[in-house]
Parts: sequence; C-alpha cells; structure tokens
Amino acid sequence: MPTQYLIFCDKRFLRSAVKELAAVYPNLKIESADSSGRFLIASSKTEAKPSADLVFVENVVPVSIELEGVKYKSKELLIALQEIIRRKDRFKIEALNLSSHSGANAKTIEVFLGQALEKQGLVADLKNPTLLVYVVLAGDDIFICKTDEQYVLDAFRANKFGKDEKISRAEFKLKEAIDYFGIDRGKIKLALDIGAAPGGWSNHMAKQGAKVIAVDNAALAYEKLDMKRIVHIPKRAQDIDMESLKKFDVDILLMDMNIAPSDSAALAVRFADILKKGAFLILTIKLVDLRIEKHIKDAKEILSKEYRGIRLKKLPHNRQELTLFAIKK
Repeated sequence: MPTQYLIFCDKRFLRSAVKELAAVYPNLKIESADSSGRFLIASSKTEAKPSADLVFVENVVPVSIELEGVKYKSKELLIALQEIIRRKDRFKIEALNLSSHSGANAKTIEVFLGQALEKQGLVADLKNPTLLVYVVLAGDDIFICKTDEQYVLDAFRANKFGKDEKISRAEFKLKEAIDYFGIDRGKIKLALDIGAAPGGWSNHMAKQGAKVIAVDNAALAYEKLDMKRIVHIPKRAQDIDMESLKKFDVDILLMDMNIAPSDSAALAVRFADILKKGAFLILTIKLVDLRIEKHIKDAKEILSKEYRGIRLKKLPHNRQELTLFAIKK
C-alpha cells in the first residue's frame, strides 16, 4: 500500500518544488496541494526520505494518521496521538493551523495537546525531544506525522520575534544557514558582512564571539548591537578600497543585499581576494522575478570563478529568496 507524505514548501516556489520532486523522487505521485499552498499531499510505493538535493522543498514527512472532520480538542485526536507516542518517548508537538474552522493559533494548539497528553502519563520535552509530532489542521482534515527531525512548521509565528522583528528575522536566517550547511562557528574569528544594515547578521556573528567588519552606507541599529566586536565601515560595497581590506584574514563573507542575483554574485567575487582559502560564503539570492532557474544559473556561473561547493536552499525564514553557500577556492 502506498505511503502518504506531507511535503512542506513555500507557495511562492510551488512550481519549482514540484519540478525538483519529480527529478529526485520519480515514483512520488502528487495528489493535491492544500489551499494555502503551504504543503503538498503525495504518495509513493517506495520510501521518500528528505534529500540534500532538494532546494525548494523544506521537508518530506510520512503521514502517520489522517483524521477527517476532527477538531483539535476532540477525543479522537488525543487517542490518535497516544497511539504513536510511546511511554519512553519525550515528545514535542509542532502545530500548523490552516483550518478555517478553528481560530486557535499554533501555540494554543500545541499547549492544549501537550497538557492533555501529559495528563495521560506521557512526557513532554520542548528542549530535547526524542520524538517530534506534527499536527497539521487543513480544512476538514488533520494530518499527524511523527519524526525525529527538528523542523518548525509555523516559522513566522509572531511571538518568535518580539519587538526586534527586523533584526531578529535576519538573525534567524543566518542561524538557519550556518546550521543547515554545517559551518563550525568556533572556526570563524573574523567575518565580513557586506550590506550589513540594520545589523542582524553582524550581531549574530558578534554574539558567537567573532569580530565583524560591517560594510553599509546605511546606519546600523547601534543600540541593539554588540558594537565592541563590530567595526562599521559606512560606505557602499562598490566604493570600498579593496587594498584597505587586504590586511584582514576573513573566515566568512556574509551578503544579504536587496539586489539582483548576478550583482550579488559579482560582489562576492570582488571580495573573494580578501578571504582565506577555504573561507565560507553565505549570501541570499533575491528572486526579483519568476525567472528562478535563470537567476540560479547566472549566480552559480559567476561565483564558480572564485568558489567551489556551491549549494542552495530555501530555508524556513527565507521569503522571496534562497540562501547560497560556497567555499573559497
């Protein structure tokens, strides 16, 4: 019997996601998309595991149980959850509410279900769970998926950012990139942040103990940043005198600029001269229009002059953009 899957993706990249799924999982049959475009429903007779080759697909998760016409406070849902959570598990619930029948937000659903399951003797562990359970409310259906992989369904939950949303989202983007591409933070002593304002990426690196050269003619949010570890050069990247930077030995180049992908790539090549051999590059590829494949191809072609191991990924906190990782030749 075919296994059913929930395939999470960004609705803005739905067409690209379907195309790459066909290439990576030829036996996967796309059955439908939910009305929000947040995920696809698919089935396959062979196992479909998450793949490093996937750029636009965020996660592929087998469905454990599908319930029809069930509310999140229903007895049927709690019984279904108890069937897949064992006594020895330390569980965490991740909820996504796309249902028009419930006004509850994801956090409310998670708290209610977690408390109800703990009353049944099961053990919740929000920090170090051994079992992560997704509960997705979609129209009249509820999908339950169990996994040991950490993935945030509701990536843009408002209370995640607090008052510093602009800087905080930027920091989440960089943290996700460093974690996903497996960069050892301990090896980064000096970072160069091009297009740094308002300073989220610089701030994240400074908090990790690195010194940061932040380049931007716009002002940084000084009151929110650790300026003891950040040196601000108030110039446009294009106007920087490269000779003045050659005294530095840079471990990572960071670029999150709202310019065309080919222009970002060209700037990354220009600054490559001051990077150590083997230094890292993280930049965002802004998808300024729907020519997604062309933008990716152009950026890769330009970067290949100075960088190797180029990889791209649409990460949870990316919006109309992809994150690119590469290594200085």
